[in-house]
Amino acid sequence: MLSRTSILLAGASFLALTGAAMAQGSAPVQLGPVDVGDTATRNTLKNDTNVPGLPTTSVQDTPQVVNVISGETMERQATSTLADALRNAPGITIAIGEGGTLAGDQFKIRGFDAKDDVYLDGLRDFAAYTRDSFNYEQVQVLKGPSGLMFGRGTTGGAINTVSKTPFLDTKFSVKAEAGNGNHYRGTADLNYQLSDTAAVRLNLMLTD
Repeated sequence: MLSRTSILLAGASFLALTGAAMAQGSAPVQLGPVDVGDTATRNTLKNDTNVPGLPTTSVQDTPQVVNVISGETMERQATSTLADALRNAPGITIAIGEGGTLAGDQFKIRGFDAKDDVYLDGLRDFAAYTRDSFNYEQVQVLKGPSGLMFGRGTTGGAINTVSKTPFLDTKFSVKAEAGNGNHYRGTADLNYQLSDTAAVRLNLMLTD
């Protein structure tokens, strides 16, 4: 049988240990310096739309619904035409010649004809042909009535394609593919940095 004195001593020891643990736990933890690094790509939505008439100079600040298909997305999906790239943007349907329309790219934005609302680097590109996407940096789809900025007839919106431009790095990319029906295609994207402030870029495509 434990004596009363032993019980009191054990209780005192337990309280002392608990107090020390609590004191240790409440002490502030000192952390060393933290270095944060980032290798992510730049915000592509801050790019200029290159479309004259817009009140802003970036896609992010444009007061309109804008869908952007980046070059990385088109590369991962191996798109070869503008129609393939626009499958990533909701609200766009692609006609295939119904109703006796001309051959080439025939787009509708939210149900409205947009064959005359296609732009290349901000310049209207209304020709009737199939547009290849080998030289596209990104594709921007501006939705909603835009007659004030693009002129009469732009009811559904506009499609603006942005061409590839040189960048300060040396990078070469060559791709080739072949398929049924005597299908052959080859592309080359060659960018060479000349100096700290200058670079040249050449994009080539051959398809059959």
